[in-house]
Amino acid sequence: SLKKLGHKVGEALSHGVEIRENIKVLAIDNHNIKLDNGDTISADKIVVVCGGWTKKLLGDNFPVKPIKAKLVYFKPQKGKLELFSEGKFPEFFFNENLLYGFPMHGTYSVKVSFDKRGTEPEVDPYEHDREIEPDFIVKVKKSLAEKVPDLSDADVVDTKTCMYTTTADDDFIIDKLDDNIVVGVFAGHGFKFSPLIGKVLADLVLDKKLDIDLKRFT
Repeated sequence: SLKKLGHKVGEALSHGVEIRENIKVLAIDNHNIKLDNGDTISADKIVVVCGGWTKKLLGDNFPVKPIKAKLVYFKPQKGKLELFSEGKFPEFFFNENLLYGFPMHGTYSVKVSFDKRGTEPEVDPYEHDREIEPDFIVKVKKSLAEKVPDLSDADVVDTKTCMYTTTADDDFIIDKLDDNIVVGVFAGHGFKFSPLIGKVLADLVLDKKLDIDLKRFT
């Protein structure tokens, strides 16, 4: 929600940015963006950063695969909360079974999942099931009992799903499709790099000399 961004949105608006919420982009035709409310926006440059919906705009052959990511949040038992406090418990990842997690500081919970993006089936961003299957939680608990025993008796306090827009090499795609369209796909972990990515996309749009080599992201 833009409301959560507060002053950042206000600053953008003060510089002439126009924000339209809850409007579906139907197609990009050359320099024109067609919207489902009947409007068409014309632009010299267009930046496409729409995650799992990228194929819907750029075609089924665009090399991305949206998948369903499943997250489970565990709250340690009271006698063990201190073990998972800030400064004491790190992020973790196990190569053997791809189990990973990290503490959510301030909530005394730990977010846990499996990073099996290479084997997950492709989903439709409009229609996929956003529920987490009970057997997935059972699998997570079983792995925690082996790898992080102090979470084996933790309570499940929340579950969430989201989409990862995966790529063939699990790397970003940051490239120009033609003279007027720039596309960004971030393989499920772009949020960590958002300030840098924002600058790179802006420089691409403005045809500026880039500070970094983007060959690996073509």
